[in-house]
Amino acid sequence: VCAASGQQLDRGETALLHYLSLAPSKGPATPAQANSLLGTIREKAGNRTGAITAHRALALDGNLTAAHEALGRLQGATPGK
Repeated sequence: VCAASGQQLDRGETALLHYLSLAPSKGPATPAQANSLLGTIREKAGNRTGAITAHRALALDGNLTAAHEALGRLQGATPGK
């Protein structure tokens, strides 16, 4: 919800980092999906470097086209944009 709304980004980032610290299970999101959401939150918060790192979830799941597009956009962007 935080990633979609752009609100309470710090809470969303904290929750996703906690989720990613847990042992992998059959939870509602794969680690790749959680990293993609984390990248979206960090991008909206203005943390470009953190967003790029999180969107590298593509290495975990190549089917996340939204993460792939975000990574291309962020890596192609000039600093400050």
